[in-house]
Amino acid sequence: MLIFILTIVLPSVVLSIFGIRAIRNEKFRQERQLGIDLDRSVELIKQQFSITLSNAENVLQTASRMPSLSTRDYQSIRKELNHLIRDNGAVEQIFIVFPDDVSFFPLLQPFPLDSRKSEPRLTAEQHIKIEQAQEMEFLKRIYGNAIKIYRDLFNGTGDKCFKARILNFMARNQKKAGKYAEAITTYSRISNQYADYQTSSSVSLALLAELQTIDCLQKLGRKKDAFDQAIKVYRNILNSSWPLNANQFNLYTDMTLETIKILNQSIAPDQVTDENRRLFSELENTNQNISRLWEARQNIQNGILPQLTTRIREQENLQNIYHVSNTVGQQHCFISSVQIPAEIEGQRASLMGVEWNHHYLANNLLADIIDNLPVSGKIQFHIVDQSGATVSGESGSSENMILVTGEFNERFPPWVIEAYSPAPGLMTGAALYKSYYFWTILTLLMVLTFGAVLIIRTMAREREVVRMKSNFVSSVSHELKTPLTSIKALTERLLKGKVNSPTKMKQYFSVIMQDTDKLTRLVRNILDFSRIEEGKKEYSLVETDVTSWLEETIDNFRKERSHDKIRIETRLEPDLPPVKLDRDEMSQCICNLLDNAIKFSPVTKTAEVELIITEGFIHIQVKDRGIGIPNEELDRIFERFYQGSRSIRQSVKGTGLGLTLVKHTVEAHGGRIQVQSHPGKGTVFTINIPSIGK
Repeated sequence: MLIFILTIVLPSVVLSIFGIRAIRNEKFRQERQLGIDLDRSVELIKQQFSITLSNAENVLQTASRMPSLSTRDYQSIRKELNHLIRDNGAVEQIFIVFPDDVSFFPLLQPFPLDSRKSEPRLTAEQHIKIEQAQEMEFLKRIYGNAIKIYRDLFNGTGDKCFKARILNFMARNQKKAGKYAEAITTYSRISNQYADYQTSSSVSLALLAELQTIDCLQKLGRKKDAFDQAIKVYRNILNSSWPLNANQFNLYTDMTLETIKILNQSIAPDQVTDENRRLFSELENTNQNISRLWEARQNIQNGILPQLTTRIREQENLQNIYHVSNTVGQQHCFISSVQIPAEIEGQRASLMGVEWNHHYLANNLLADIIDNLPVSGKIQFHIVDQSGATVSGESGSSENMILVTGEFNERFPPWVIEAYSPAPGLMTGAALYKSYYFWTILTLLMVLTFGAVLIIRTMAREREVVRMKSNFVSSVSHELKTPLTSIKALTERLLKGKVNSPTKMKQYFSVIMQDTDKLTRLVRNILDFSRIEEGKKEYSLVETDVTSWLEETIDNFRKERSHDKIRIETRLEPDLPPVKLDRDEMSQCICNLLDNAIKFSPVTKTAEVELIITEGFIHIQVKDRGIGIPNEELDRIFERFYQGSRSIRQSVKGTGLGLTLVKHTVEAHGGRIQVQSHPGKGTVFTINIPSIGK
């Protein structure tokens, strides 16, 4: 009991006291750890954001080295930039400022508005003819004569800009004359052959031609074709197919959109395909995005570019990305730009820049970074701008918060990261069950409890072993006493000469011999068990004819028990393959099994031995028709010192070592022993040993 108190109770009490103190101190450890976690999470956000932004800026660096920039191949510039920024939602706008201060916004224009503007030089004769044509058109309204004059002018000049404008005048008069089909043909010619030319007011002739085609189709009653044409024009305006300024974009998108809506109401529903409805819906969404880009363009053009261009050009051979964050009107602009070195010495450097979509940065890029952070779910994030307005997340409203703040690298974007989490309180209730210390102490207590149970069970087991050893000593004493008493009595009679008959003397000597063999077997079992316990038991395996060996073993056993009137029936299969056996040890096993079979068959004293082979294994079965073994005891009969309850009730004595030795010996031969028993009907022990070659 004292050992139990010192090893179990006292450690449990000490652990509980220290555990309670540790749980109370856990709050302060958690606060320190939480502060570290918050700092780490802020740094992770900054690091991940910088990496992502750097990858996007690498695209800008790559774009600034495009050969098409030096040649001002606007079509190639647009194509290469669209390829580089495809599916990059962080890029809101791209702009280029050339050495002559011409600014180009590739996402909105196919080329700068003034880059291809030219005015045809007219001769005096051409001026006169134009005046005559205009008089026929506007004063006399003789449109056929006006068309004829315009056709002569078209055929008599090689100036493509002048040709484009003359075609526009011709188509206008054809339309006025009601020749809508001819007008459509002429407008189509302008769109296909003179798409790069503009009117004197810098409006694309091709755009005007496409718009007039819609009207001509309506005049011809081809409203379905007019609707399809209007959708096409609307899409091309949004795709920046023609150079426009902000006012022109708004004017022509509104005009086209109104035409589409009117035509949609005037034609039969079944004439509008699902594809056109879907396309129109997508174009309306695109219109909103493009309108936002035009607004951003105006802010960049007027509020940022003049100062930005001056600053970058003042820094010669600027290799790094230059960041600018500014607010123009109500618009926050985040700009990254890079210098494009001049190819000709003395020429001013060009400039390429990107405006970042701050909504995408906040709601997509930062949101994805925060969602994938390997931090506790209790940590929340709040991103605020310079004015303290929320950019992303929600502010921690509780006063009981631990807050850590940090700024992005180079203060770009100029936002502040706030990471916060509820401060840990004293652990009680549900929080207590989440404590590391709680579970550690609980685990230790469980281990101690398990140890206590184990000690109690071990003590009980040892008591059982002591009892079994006591029974063993008693059984051995009985097993020794019985034959010794017999030997002593017979020997005394022989020594005193009380037995004169040779036959009787022979019988006495036979009994003495049998009791001696019984004692020898008993002592041998005890010695074998001792060697097994010490791990010193050795076996000498030799190739053996198992049939003859088994016959010999059974005959010897019969001779030893000849005075007991036992009967052993055998069925031994001949011509079996040899096995490797320790003949003496395996004979002892067979004798032990036969001894048990006779001992527990008090009525018949009969045993059966069968020898067969299946699948390369030799099977030796020893059967009896005795009292049998209860099912609940079958798993224990091979334990040392164990004797079943029935054997006690039947007053059958034994050492409890026989089956233990049998099992060990059989397994040492690479075999196994099995038992089947039916209480009241008998028991079958089967020894399985592999034959040579198996």
